[in-house]
Amino acid sequence: MTARRVWILMRRYPVTRGMFTFSLIFPASNITQQFLDPNREKFNTWEVMRFGVFGTFVLAPTLYCWVRLANILVKMDTLKGAATKACI
Repeated sequence: MTARRVWILMRRYPVTRGMFTFSLIFPASNITQQFLDPNREKFNTWEVMRFGVFGTFVLAPTLYCWVRLANILVKMDTLKGAATKACI
């Protein structure tokens, strides 16, 4: 798949943008956590993969749907609306 097709896919389906982002951020954060933990004896690749799968296929779509629902429930585009969405 070319970079252009990926970009078109991400623009057409915004949830894929979040899935791509979380597929990088979650494993990277777990790798960092494993390297910084002094009590860890060895690197756990399966744990990194679980974090990647969870971030990509569970958390990203859930957050995407939640933000869309919050935008439907609270129709204000002001600071007060943003605070209300955050409280929800």
